[in-house]
Amino acid sequence: MSGSWRFRRLNDDASWWVDVGPLRCVFDPWLVGSEIDFGRWFNEQWHVGPVVAPSELPPHELVLVTQRYPDHCHEETLRALPDHVTLAVVPDAVVKVRKARPDLPLVVIPTFEQPPLHVQGVRIWRLTTPLWRPPRYHAVMVQVPDGRTLVHAPHGLTVREASTIAARCDVRLLAITRQWFKLPFFLGGAVNPGPEAARRAARLLRPQACFAIHDEPKVGVGLVGHIAKVDRPSLQATDPSIPWVALPAGTTGLLD
Repeated sequence: MSGSWRFRRLNDDASWWVDVGPLRCVFDPWLVGSEIDFGRWFNEQWHVGPVVAPSELPPHELVLVTQRYPDHCHEETLRALPDHVTLAVVPDAVVKVRKARPDLPLVVIPTFEQPPLHVQGVRIWRLTTPLWRPPRYHAVMVQVPDGRTLVHAPHGLTVREASTIAARCDVRLLAITRQWFKLPFFLGGAVNPGPEAARRAARLLRPQACFAIHDEPKVGVGLVGHIAKVDRPSLQATDPSIPWVALPAGTTGLLD
């Protein structure tokens, strides 16, 4: 059995760092400035909580960009990353990432049905929502040589997706949204599926620890703030049988 894992929140949204022993990774870094969807008229948002600056990131070899949207694929932050990292990217974010950092090596994260991406002995896959159920979101799995796996699911998991992962992986760490965030169906519908979906996924995956991501109460301007329906449950309001870890931005957790 390998050693302990360390994981650290980089903001109160979906950016975090993890050291799984063979590899140190950063997920979805948005660490400077605002994020803009389509235009400021539609949606511009800023963090309200503490954020770890790019210059203060813990050591890492791999940066994973798991969605094409600017709160995950944040070009200003990508331009501020160090020159020694490799970028692992979902297919629909490749063009934006290459534009921001054409100098860095880039690899595409394969689907769960394909052979995994291998980086320093670690295996990496993604699960992607089907084309007939837009918008497209991805969950990413990182598995160390002894089989222990972490799951990064900033837009949640369906029962089918969680069952697929549970059948193949020994999940020890689950990073998942608990937020319910809904737009009109023609703009994406249930962008984040809420606490009940997170509870179902956690019960199926049975991780050793869970922490909530992509739940930050950001400030913003534009149309989205007027039409979105949002609910952000507290940890105290969640199922006590699920091993939720309170992990404020800038703090580090330990998983034995």
